Amino acid sequence: MIYDNINDLLGYYYGLIKVGMDAHIPKRTINKRKKDKPWMTGYIRYLLMLRNKMNGVFGRSGRLEDRTERNRLRALSKKEIRIAKAKYRANQTAQLADPNIGVKRYWSIMKEIYGNKIKASIPTLIDDNVTYSTDTEKANLFVDLFSSQCSLDPPSPDFSFQSRVFFNFLSC
Repeated sequence: MIYDNINDLLGYYYGLIKVGMDAHIPKRTINKRKKDKPWMTGYIRYLLMLRNKMNGVFGRSGRLEDRTERNRLRALSKKEIRIAKAKYRANQTAQLADPNIGVKRYWSIMKEIYGNKIKASIPTLIDDNVTYSTDTEKANLFVDLFSSQCSLDPPSPDFSFQSRVFFNFLSC
């Protein structure tokens, strides 16, 4: 064939590449899933799948053995999730305690822990073994702290008018 247009030639070239790719590259179906929680592992995903299957089997059969197996898988998956969450939190705590952590990583971990809260709150304060948890108690504690560290300047001098003429008609 004779291709006198560059677009026809390019289409023919892409067609050859596609035929070669289809013949020599195996096709796989990839399942995309929503972003998992950071503590989710393959083993936990496997346990949840087994639990859900057994829940369906028990729902269809209603047998006592299937119920017992479902409950065992449910307890095992909950236990593994608790362990994985604890490991994840310990890892985050260790990263935050590292003095060489970068600012960006520090704040990304803090965002993971606290989320995107609109209202930032002051954590519970402890002063002389007294716990302050409400906003009012915390505000009063800060007032006491700052007022004890600050003092007012001497009173300002009395500025009296030097003239009896006032500007009452100023405009911008």
